Order: sequence, then structure tokens, then C-alpha cells
Amino acid sequence: MRAVGAVLAVVVALGLVACGGSDDAERPRGTGSATTCLSPYDAGVSEHSVTVDGKRRTYLVVAPDERVLKGTLPVVYLFHGLGSTAADVIDYTGLAPLADERKFLLVAPAARGKDREWDVSGIAKGEGQDATFIDDVAGEVGSQDCVDQDRQFAVGLSNGSGVSIALACQGPSYLKAFAGVATTFYSSACDGSPPASIIYFHGTGDEVVPFDGGKTPAFDVRAVPDVLADWADHDGCAADP
Repeated sequence: MRAVGAVLAVVVALGLVACGGSDDAERPRGTGSATTCLSPYDAGVSEHSVTVDGKRRTYLVVAPDERVLKGTLPVVYLFHGLGSTAADVIDYTGLAPLADERKFLLVAPAARGKDREWDVSGIAKGEGQDATFIDDVAGEVGSQDCVDQDRQFAVGLSNGSGVSIALACQGPSYLKAFAGVATTFYSSACDGSPPASIIYFHGTGDEVVPFDGGKTPAFDVRAVPDVLADWADHDGCAADP
């Protein structure tokens, strides 16, 4: 199962060396120097919160050990799966050491409710408490000094993978690329969004989220090739590699 974490680690490492995507995002911009920056967060893992509809929502931030940095910090937003937690997905993926090694901020928002399930379809439309929560977290993190506005990415696992892909449907974005493992997403809400840089992985033998589509413990899913074909068509890419 650690192979999933290895996949996400490789995806993150590759993403951090590239810059792309839309420049139209409206987000508070950090003001750190391009040569020397003071990290806006304490080293290691720290918990933070925002208030959405009168309710406290939390997220974890993993920051590099060094407080004085050479250059600005990219940001990776990491979304956990159904029934999991922000701490679980940080541990499971093993991305915390990579955040220190590659000098980026790892931000893991926490889903709400007993089942800790993300409202993926609402996120794609930019509607509902989860969509507002993620937007508020991004606004809070993005307003910090030393945050690299041109290198912010979303990654997710299972239900959190659906979140990552759904964020590509929201239109011009502060996020430059999107990655997911074991749940993908496409709906009519994505039709008007600009082309998105997406990388996606799914095991053909997955018994929880079937590769060929079907029922999961929480929702029905379409066949992975069909969903990715929709994204290929949306992005103007060939359906086959």
C-alpha cells in the first residue's frame, strides 16, 4: 500500500520542478524576496483553522525545518480519503520528509462529519461548505509571505483524489496542476473550465473503487477510461497516449 505514497511523492517531486497553468487567479500574493525568505510557518506539523458558516474547520501544514530559506515556498494541497484524516494522509503518503527535503509547504485540509467525506460534486461547482473551506484555506496560505504563487498544486487519495480533480473544474485557478490516485471525476460542471494539467493513477485490481466502474462504499463511479476520455476531449488531447 505504501506504493500509493511513493506514486504521490514522485508526482509532487516532478510538479515542483515545473511551472505552468493559468496566471488569472485572484489570490492574495505573498511578498517574500526571491533570494531569501522567512518561512511563515513553524517547522514540522502545525494545525490551523478557518471558520466556515460559523463552524471551525481545520487543516494541517507541514513546513521545512529551515526558517530562513533561499527563495519562495511552493505549496502542495493534499486531500485525504473517505473516513481518513489529514494526519492519516500525511503519514500514509510519506510526503512530510519530502516537504523538508524539497522545501515546500504541504497543506492537508480535513473533511467534516462522522464519515469525513468530501462533497466532490459541490467542489467542482464551487458551491457548498467544502468548496468555501478549501478556498478559504488557499486564501489564508496564499496570503503568507514567501509563498510561491506560481507553484501551487493539488494531490489526493481516493475521495481526496476526487477533490483534487474536481478543483480543476472551477475555472482559472491558483492551482497549476492536479494529481490523484484511485478516484477520478468529470461532470458538466467541468465543461466551461480551461484545459487542466492532470496526472492520474488507478489500479486495475482496485476492489474498493472499481477501475471499470460500479459501486463504492459511498457512491457510484464511472469507468476510469471513460472519465479520462472526457478530460482528454476537454483538454484537446488525443484519447489514447
